[in-house]
Amino acid sequence: MTRNMQSRNQRGIIKFKITSTIGECSNLLNKITAKAESIKENNNNLREVNYALSKSINLAFEKRNLQNEKQFYTVNQLLVYERVDFVYNEFIDKTDHNLELNRDVQNYSRKLESLHQELYGNYGLGY
Repeated sequence: MTRNMQSRNQRGIIKFKITSTIGECSNLLNKITAKAESIKENNNNLREVNYALSKSINLAFEKRNLQNEKQFYTVNQLLVYERVDFVYNEFIDKTDHNLELNRDVQNYSRKLESLHQELYGNYGLGY
């Protein structure tokens, strides 16, 4: 063989090696692309799950806060109604504290009646 032929054969072998290497690289790039697509899909699914979870957690906290507020409001409302019943409807438990409060309320009521009488000369406050 001549040198020319040898160099052609070597170039052919090198081209073949380059082509096969490029093919292997192409296969590797296809595998990497497929894996990247799979990871991207998984990330999107996880993002949706994360969003749904955070939304449900936020709803749970809001519900708990509303229940706590409602409970607090209901307790306060009951306390106000108990006070109103105690003062205006003379709802008295037979305890020293309640009797003392009732006496104070009656004393202030008498003072108001006497002031009203001094101002207008009438008996009673008119209600």
